[in-house]
Amino acid sequence: MNIKETYYWVTYNTILFFLPICEKLEFVGFSDQILAFLLTLQHIASSNLVFITSKYVPFRIYLYSVICYAFANTDESRDKDADQFITTFRNELIQYKQLEDNNINGLNQIIDTCFGEKASLNDVYSSAF
Repeated sequence: MNIKETYYWVTYNTILFFLPICEKLEFVGFSDQILAFLLTLQHIASSNLVFITSKYVPFRIYLYSVICYAFANTDESRDKDADQFITTFRNELIQYKQLEDNNINGLNQIIDTCFGEKASLNDVYSSAF
């Protein structure tokens, strides 16, 4: 296991610490200033193998929604970048869903999410779309 995956909880807790702060900054009009930071957090989360598991889909959706809000509230329109970001994220989730669907238990399997809730994989992925 890569050292990056070994300490995934540090990354997870750091991102969870910064997201509410970023939401407040977006609310007061600093979306332009924090967008690059949010995209860096997204890159870190998507490059860590632990975070591409179904358990972390709610976490990834939370991060995704904060980034979309930042794209929507920038001073200059970034529609092209936002569309590319949305398409990439959606394609990632479709691939994860297909992998889980091909699993022995399929999408009916119940998992513990990263937020401590029990949910079926079908519900986890339906919340993303």
